[in-house]
Amino acid sequence: MKNILNIFLVLGIIALIVSLIVKPTRETAPQTSGTIESTMKPSPSSKSLAKPELIINAKKTYSVTLQTTEGEIDILLDTKNTPQTANNFYYLAKSGFYDNVIFHRIIPGFMIQGGDPTGTGTGGPGYKFEDEKFVGEYTRGTVAMANSGPNTNG
Repeated sequence: MKNILNIFLVLGIIALIVSLIVKPTRETAPQTSGTIESTMKPSPSSKSLAKPELIINAKKTYSVTLQTTEGEIDILLDTKNTPQTANNFYYLAKSGFYDNVIFHRIIPGFMIQGGDPTGTGTGGPGYKFEDEKFVGEYTRGTVAMANSGPNTNG
């Protein structure tokens, strides 16, 4: 019994030494879950905008390009199925509402969340509109609008 305890003690010491010498790298141990908090300071907005009239044509194609510190993200707006949501996003982007806004919530391998000038996830443009029925699935690459409950889009 004493020999078995000595073997476990030696194995434990070896494991400790190896763990102190070998440091995992991003390539060997990527983060696949959890939330990363941003250390950037948001650009608070005191803007309160009026609810936009329909400025897009639901029969046309619209896209928006987000310029980020990590590169560009091109977004094709679904004007046919969600015209109010597409109109809102287009309007806010054109008005500069999203300028210098951070991604305040990042979950690796799942999603990023941004669009709030306060950087907290609780801000908005100062108006709300009703939900639109979404037909489809939220697949990789889908951009969706977060809200605080039914009919609180903005």
